[in-house]
Amino acid sequence: LSLFKIMKADEAFYIRTIRSEEVYLQGYLQNLTTTVFLQAIEDLDSEHHLDAKDKEFYARFYAYGVSGCIISWIYEGMKSTPEQLAEQLEKLVEDTEKIAYRKYREQVSR
Repeated sequence: LSLFKIMKADEAFYIRTIRSEEVYLQGYLQNLTTTVFLQAIEDLDSEHHLDAKDKEFYARFYAYGVSGCIISWIYEGMKSTPEQLAEQLEKLVEDTEKIAYRKYREQVSR
């Protein structure tokens, strides 16, 4: 949320940047979010069920989606509030976690 608030406060800069240097900004956001997701996956996989290759793939997958949402938000002129964007992304994470937990329970109960 704090990143989105910072971006919103300097909205003109990010809109100009996305129009002239989209590849740079997208790469930056993907690297940042990949790092965040990789750490989250490491923390969640305390029993080491996933191998490093899968963790990296999953982190990149989610990072690409999240950075894509942020890029779209900028392109759309940041019309929704930082809080709304953060809520949507948080809901995505929570729903994904619920689905994964259900799948895990199904596998364990077999």
